[in-house]
Amino acid sequence: MSMLSQMNKTLAQQLATVMSADNDGLAEEIKRTKAVTDISKQIIDGHRLVLDATKFAVEHEGLDIKIDRSLISIGHDGIREA
Repeated sequence: MSMLSQMNKTLAQQLATVMSADNDGLAEEIKRTKAVTDISKQIIDGHRLVLDATKFAVEHEGLDIKIDRSLISIGHDGIREA
């Protein structure tokens, strides 16, 4: 399972947990959810940076690049010179 797929699964599970929390546990689950979403945002921002760099390289002629197809599902390796 890719990092993004796992993150989406984790976020869905956390949402379900918050939705089913009773009043006593709600504050703790909200705190936990904030931590999960903060980390998720950092992961997404890293993926977005790699995708933006890839788009920039593709849009500029003369740059001989190879796009790592795992970028879509995992986000590692990004672009490399061909």
